Amino acid sequence: MIEQTEAMVSIDVNSGRHRRPKSAEQTAYETNMEAATEIARQLRLRDLGGLIICDFIDMQSEKHRRDVEKVFRTAAKADRARSRILRMSRFGVIEMTRQRIRPSLQSSTYLACPHCAGSGFVKSQESLAIEVIRLLNLSASKDQIKRIELFVSPEVADYLQNAKRAMIVQIEQLTEKQVVIHSAPDYTGEKHELVCYNERGSVVKV
Repeated sequence: MIEQTEAMVSIDVNSGRHRRPKSAEQTAYETNMEAATEIARQLRLRDLGGLIICDFIDMQSEKHRRDVEKVFRTAAKADRARSRILRMSRFGVIEMTRQRIRPSLQSSTYLACPHCAGSGFVKSQESLAIEVIRLLNLSASKDQIKRIELFVSPEVADYLQNAKRAMIVQIEQLTEKQVVIHSAPDYTGEKHELVCYNERGSVVKV
């Protein structure tokens, strides 16, 4: 399993298809020996750089750990990029740094998601609703504003009009302002827009 983040590249080895009835130590040794060569190959193919943490399956034998480390170092010699490899720890972890020669495979093949900006996470409907309600309260507190129109994704609009309807009504009653929620099909994720009007129907910048 290879996971690339801003801080480092994390590589985790598991037993995968090695399910034959052997001792746990022997299974770990064989799996790690195979993985050592494959990791070096994947580093070249993906051109992964920076700090790289390789978490092999834990082995009790010091000889086994040194064997896996030796195979890994030998496989890494075929790499044109400069690298520095530390000794394998007692927990089966090898830390290394590698120079990147070209943009990584991930960055050259994929674009950052427009909804999550590449983070892999988006705010929940409840979280977005709370954020929008704060903006509504702030806008409704201004004297010159008499009507507020909110444009959000259909999912957030539905959540506001049902789960948070009481809060919207409370804002309208306390401030004597009208709040209109629009379900905008072309709005996704965290995208939202607040349009405020004065008593003459002119747009008020907030």
